[in-house]
Amino acid sequence: MNQSLSSRITLLVVLAVLAASALIGGGSFVLVRQQISDAIDARLSVSEVNAVEKIESRLAAITSSLEGLAANRLAANALVDSMGRDTYLGPFLDGFQRMSGVAADIILLDYKGRPLGKLAKRSFGAVEMPWLAEVVRTGHPAARVERLGGTWRIVLAWPVIYSNTRSPQGVLALALPLAELIRDGLGGAEGISHHLDIAGMHLDPTTGEGLESRIGGRRRPIAAPAPLDSLGIRLDTEVDSALRRQPLERVAIYYGVVVLLVAGVVGVGGGMVGRTITAPLRSLAAEAAEVSIDDASGHFVRPSGDPEEIATLARAFRGMVERLDRESRALVHNAQKVANVGTWRWRIGAQSMEWSENLASILGVPADGPASLDAMGAALRPEDAGRLRDALAGAGAHLQMDAQAVGPPGRHLVVLADRRDDEAGGPVWDGTVMDVTALRRAEIALIEKEAALQAILDNFPFMIWLKDVEGRLVAVNSVYAQACGRDDPAQVVGLTDADVWPPNLAASQVADDRAVLETGQRKMIDEPVSLDGERRWVETFKTPVRDPAGRVLGTAGFARDISARVRDQESLKRMTAELSRSNADLEQFAYAVSHDLRQPLRMVNSYLTLLGRKLGDRLDAESTGYIGFAVDGAKRMDGLITGLLEFSRVGRAERPFEPIDLGVVVDGVLGVLGVAIEEAGARLSVAGGLPVVRGDEMELIRLFQNLIGNAVKYRAPDHPPTIEIGWREAPDEWVVWVKDDGIGIDPKNHERAFQIFQRLVAKDAYEGTGIGLAICRKIAHHHGGGIWIHSQPGQGATLLVAFPKPRA
Repeated sequence: MNQSLSSRITLLVVLAVLAASALIGGGSFVLVRQQISDAIDARLSVSEVNAVEKIESRLAAITSSLEGLAANRLAANALVDSMGRDTYLGPFLDGFQRMSGVAADIILLDYKGRPLGKLAKRSFGAVEMPWLAEVVRTGHPAARVERLGGTWRIVLAWPVIYSNTRSPQGVLALALPLAELIRDGLGGAEGISHHLDIAGMHLDPTTGEGLESRIGGRRRPIAAPAPLDSLGIRLDTEVDSALRRQPLERVAIYYGVVVLLVAGVVGVGGGMVGRTITAPLRSLAAEAAEVSIDDASGHFVRPSGDPEEIATLARAFRGMVERLDRESRALVHNAQKVANVGTWRWRIGAQSMEWSENLASILGVPADGPASLDAMGAALRPEDAGRLRDALAGAGAHLQMDAQAVGPPGRHLVVLADRRDDEAGGPVWDGTVMDVTALRRAEIALIEKEAALQAILDNFPFMIWLKDVEGRLVAVNSVYAQACGRDDPAQVVGLTDADVWPPNLAASQVADDRAVLETGQRKMIDEPVSLDGERRWVETFKTPVRDPAGRVLGTAGFARDISARVRDQESLKRMTAELSRSNADLEQFAYAVSHDLRQPLRMVNSYLTLLGRKLGDRLDAESTGYIGFAVDGAKRMDGLITGLLEFSRVGRAERPFEPIDLGVVVDGVLGVLGVAIEEAGARLSVAGGLPVVRGDEMELIRLFQNLIGNAVKYRAPDHPPTIEIGWREAPDEWVVWVKDDGIGIDPKNHERAFQIFQRLVAKDAYEGTGIGLAICRKIAHHHGGGIWIHSQPGQGATLLVAFPKPRA
């Protein structure tokens, strides 16, 4: 009985313990499952919020930055300024990419959709160009999603307004790979994966590639700024089934083990059963403690404190959320600091403001001070603060304004904001403030440089211009503008030759520019043109313009009216031809006169001589003297005529010039003058290696015969002459001289000595007609050289002759 009762009691105890175990275990299982589900949902919500905020912030920063770049004057100027495009805009866009960390393709296109300057790794394709051109036509920014070369990307296009026309003249486009957009925002926690749904396409978070099928799960819309809001961007979140299933499977396994152990060891005691039942919970708490990663090294940190398993699990998730929040805040702060941008939020209903730490630095207010609209307005000029308040209180949805900060002068700010409704439906302004002082200073420096260049160009008395590779005028001076019928050079910038010149002149200008661009060589053109019904001659000089890398960026040129010079040249040609004809006639006349006069002189001389012989002793002394004077005069006249004949013959011979060795010429002359040299007792020295020149051998013989003969003739009466013949080489000529120690020539008579029939000594002291040096000068000039004298009276004379070197 007792045994039976004991068995029953044992059975009842076993059943009771089993029932209690089942009841406690089942309740614990339900509770743990709910706690795990709540913890997973909390982690899922935090991951979604972080991902959405990061993507929204990234989209807003990219959109506002692109809008600011498109509104900047550098972008507008780059539409017509090809040099400034690469000199200023290119480095500026490159700096924007480095500061913002956006690995995007940026391209500037003109009103026809043609790329002007870019930093793109790949060019935009033919599919995008019509769409970008449509953005220019409508003047409204737009966005689209497309696939290029296996890569999905978002393309943002913003119209660029040119200040002269006040209308869209180009577009600044940015192509951002979707993998770049989601690389930091969609990491997710373990077991949680995020995907972007853009324009109906589901995207992989790692590669940015589209997935074939939509993954079901939670969907959260992303408040993208315009025009990205047209793409309908959403965040899809999926929880791995293993994240929910595995902990529950473990609990179930542990629960079965507990039931078996309780049945076997029911007598051991309730304490043992309780510890066995709670063992799975302790294991789960230990695993949850490993979820929190809180130090920089990435090591797992086990939370300490309350050993209760669920509280430990909650603390682990809270630590993870706090770490992610700190990292995201640090990332946003660093990005704003690098880009010199601050963010703010103005809640209209609550009249409250929030701003980032970097905005406080830009405004010059304490970082730990209260954020308010009054504090923000106090940091701006009063008129800018008033405009800001009016804009925020108005009905508009967008704000863009330039402002200046108080304090140090010259600090320029750009304020951008968009109005939206927050989660509670209240109106909120989200905005940024960018310090663009450095950009404004660069813009002012560029304007000043352009003004200085324009002033320099306007001071030149001829037309000056600069064109890009497509033939558009980039810069002109006032003379060019006036020639085109414009009052201001700015009215011509951006036009082509076809817009400013008659068709035939424009066509020739385009052809010349094309030749310069294709060959890369300068070109000079003298051509007649007809402007306003008047025919003029214009001299044009064109040259290619290159960048530091040697690429041709366009052409530069100047043109001037040379009509007066052409008329003078034509008149000079006519005068030269007339002078040549007159000289030829004079030479022919001199030759004829000198030749024909010799015969009568010979006859006069002969009859006077015969008369003197016939009369003989019947003539008195005076008559004999008269006859002698007449004969002597006739001889002198014959000598003068002979000299004149020789002078007229110099240069008239049509013999071609050939190489002549002056050493051979001098040796031949010394042989001819040998008797006179010997009678005078002259000592001569001739330098070796006399040069070889191109000339007429007979004229060169006459030249040196006159020079050496004069050195012998005009010797000093008290000693024999010493004569030196030497030479030296100059860069472009050879100089040969004949030096003596004779009577010398007064410097005031150096030029007169080369004039025809000019005698510098008495005729009874030295024979001569005064024509020898005149012949020497004519021979020197005929050979392209010159002749001159170095001499003083009583100190001898040196006559130097220059012969040009033959051209290579």
